[in-house]
Amino acid sequence: MKIIIKIFASCLFLSGMVLNLFAQEEAQIKNMIAELERNNTHLQAIQHAVNAEKAGNRIGLNPDDPQIGINYLKPHPRLADHRLDYSITQELEFPTVYGWRKKVAQGKDAVLDQQLLMSRSEVVGLTLQNWLQWVYHREYQQLLKVQSQHATQLAEAYQRAFEAGSISVLDRNKARIHAANLQKSFELQGIELSASWNQLIRLNGGQAFSQLPTHYPDWVLPISFEVWISEISKKPAALQAMHAQLDVHKDEQRLAAAMRLPHLSVGYMREQDIEVDFRGVTFGLSLPLWQNKNRSKHARLQSQAQESMLIDAQSQFEMEQQHLLQKAQLLQKHSLELRQLLNDSTEPALLQKALELGEITLVEYLVEQSLYYELNEKLLNTELDYYQTLAQMWQWLY
Repeated sequence: MKIIIKIFASCLFLSGMVLNLFAQEEAQIKNMIAELERNNTHLQAIQHAVNAEKAGNRIGLNPDDPQIGINYLKPHPRLADHRLDYSITQELEFPTVYGWRKKVAQGKDAVLDQQLLMSRSEVVGLTLQNWLQWVYHREYQQLLKVQSQHATQLAEAYQRAFEAGSISVLDRNKARIHAANLQKSFELQGIELSASWNQLIRLNGGQAFSQLPTHYPDWVLPISFEVWISEISKKPAALQAMHAQLDVHKDEQRLAAAMRLPHLSVGYMREQDIEVDFRGVTFGLSLPLWQNKNRSKHARLQSQAQESMLIDAQSQFEMEQQHLLQKAQLLQKHSLELRQLLNDSTEPALLQKALELGEITLVEYLVEQSLYYELNEKLLNTELDYYQTLAQMWQWLY
C-alpha cells in the first residue's frame, strides 16, 4: 500500500512539473509578444497613422462657421446720403444630423482600432512563424553537430587505420569526404540559424528578445472543428473590422435620412442711413432637395455590399481554419509515425560498434547512418510544418 502511495505521489509530482513547464513556456510566449508590441516599428507607425486618422474623423462634426457681412453703399450721382449694413448669420443643420455624424465618426474610430489589431495579428503571426523556424534551426543544428562529431571520429579512426596499413586509401577517403560534407552542412546550418535570429531582432525593432522560448510550444489540437471555430470565430480582427465598417454604413444611412431635413439659419442684421436705423434678427430655411438626393441610396448600397463581403470573408475564414486543422491532424499523425520508426531504427552508436567489429562494411555503415539521420531530418521538418500550421490557427488567441 505504501508503495502504491509513493508511486501515486511521484506521478502527481511529475505531472505538476510538466504543467509548470508548460505554463512557463506559455508565459514566455506572451512576454515575447508583449515585447514585440512595444518595440515593433511597423506597429508604432500604424499606431501614429491611426491617431492621425482618428483626428481626421473629428473634422466636420461642428456647425459651419458664422458669416459676417458689411455693406457700405453710396448713391449715384454722388450725394451726401449713404447706407451702411451689418449682418451676422449662423447656419444650423437639424440636431439629429450632428448626433448621427458623431456616431459615424465613432464607428470609423472603431474600424481603425480593428485595423490596428489586424496589423498586430499579422506581425504576431509572422513573428511566431520566424520563432518556430529559429527553434527548428537550433534542433537541426544540434542534430548535424552530433552527426558531424561521429563522422569526424570515424575519419580520424580510419586515418589511423590507413597509417597502420589495415585499410585502403579508398576507405580512408570515403570517411574523410563524409566528415567534410557533414562539417560544411553544420556550418551552413549555423548561417541559417543566425539569419532566423536576425529576422527576429528585425521584427523586434532591432532589439533581441529578453525571453525567447527555445522549445516548441504546448499547443494542443482542438477536439473538433466545431469546437475550434466557436472559440475563435469572433477573434480575427479582419472580420471585426468588417463588422465595424458595416455598422458605419448603417449609421451613414441614418445620417443621410437626417440630412434630408431642412437647415435653419439665424442671425442679426442692422441697416443704417441718414434718416433711419433698422436692426433685428433674421431667419432662413434651406430645403435640401437636390444636394443629398443620392446620399441615402449610396449608403444603402454600401451596406448591402459590405454584408456580402462579410459573409464571404466569414466563409473563407472558416474553410481556411478547417483546412489548417485537417493539415495539422495529418502532420501530427506523420510525426508520431516517424518518431516510432526512429525508435525502431538502429542508433549510430550501435552502427559504429558493428563497424568496429567488422560486422558491416564502411559503405553499409554510411548507408545505414544516412537513413537514420534522414529519418531524423524528416521528423524535424514534419514537426516544423505541424507547429507552423498550428501557429496560423493560434495566432488569433494571442
